[in-house]
Amino acid sequence: MRSVLIVDDEPMIREGLRTLIDWEKYGYEVAGLARNGKEGYKKFQSLKPDLIIADIKMPEMDGITLLENIRDQNKRTRFILLSGYADFDYAKRAISCGAEAYLLKPIDEEELIDKLIELQASLPPREQALADSFYVQEQSVLTPETEAVEPVLSDWNPGMYRDRFCLALEASNADAVDIMLEEAVADWRARRPPEQEVKKEAASLCSQIINKMAAAHPKKQTELLDVGSKAGDVFAASSLAALQDVCRAFFASILLVMDDGTPDSQMKKMTDLIHARYSENLRLETLAGIFNYNSAYLGKLFKSHTGEYFNTYVDKVRVEKAKELLNEGYKVYEAAEKVGYANVDYFHRKFKKHAGVSPTAFKHQHGK
Repeated sequence: MRSVLIVDDEPMIREGLRTLIDWEKYGYEVAGLARNGKEGYKKFQSLKPDLIIADIKMPEMDGITLLENIRDQNKRTRFILLSGYADFDYAKRAISCGAEAYLLKPIDEEELIDKLIELQASLPPREQALADSFYVQEQSVLTPETEAVEPVLSDWNPGMYRDRFCLALEASNADAVDIMLEEAVADWRARRPPEQEVKKEAASLCSQIINKMAAAHPKKQTELLDVGSKAGDVFAASSLAALQDVCRAFFASILLVMDDGTPDSQMKKMTDLIHARYSENLRLETLAGIFNYNSAYLGKLFKSHTGEYFNTYVDKVRVEKAKELLNEGYKVYEAAEKVGYANVDYFHRKFKKHAGVSPTAFKHQHGK
């Protein structure tokens, strides 16, 4: 069934149109009624009808203004405009704005039915129409200073997005978070999966981010999980642009939790991040982008703050954690994998360099 929204300021006309025709017989159903263009515009946002039948002269917002506002966002919805006057200028303006028909009141039933049959044949399949309506931007998702972002993936990879978002959120870098969100939205727009699939992917991404951050920051776990309870808000989004706004608000809430107002320097945040993410593939170049520094300059700052080169610092953190795991009874290869070394031989060399003994010797020394 095609959905129809009837917009007229006269109650008798609204009800008359609703009952005048056997809508189902011609493949339509009346989804809603509105008393003026302003109310009609609000109902359009929620109903996304296939067809709008609207009077031209109405208070607050006339039919042509309604048509112009909707055409700025949606090229799919069809329009039939009504008028009580045989005014050529009205008809000319209506057609130039994209109306499919201009009918005079009182409505001729046969003329309206003929137009409905004609429009039915020109409308896209309902499933395609619903999908298209979700991807229509209600407003520009780019600020005037922002250029369009190219999608970075051909297949959805929540793990990659999750890890990058977590790094940026932990660094309290709102700009980096927003850029990544633009990338995710560009990816969805390029792939155009069904609306519910997009919402499931967005909700899953938000939940994974919260769970990973809560595990890494136990002192802030309660606050983070409280934010995580709002991940389901994405299912109420009526368009991709609205979904992006929901995600942006979600990430802003996380940033508020992470940025607790203490005078921690960027270097303190960076070392905290290493201690929380030592098992991941941490690279200075990646963190330089997250913290908005040139990588060479960041390396010098880090060395000055910690007394260690970045890679050495990461290795030492991993070795200390590996010692804990070995003392807990983990096998050498298990400890290596858990602290971020895929190659056991490489782990052996790093462990001996910083611990003074091999991992196996360390286990024997500690009776494991």
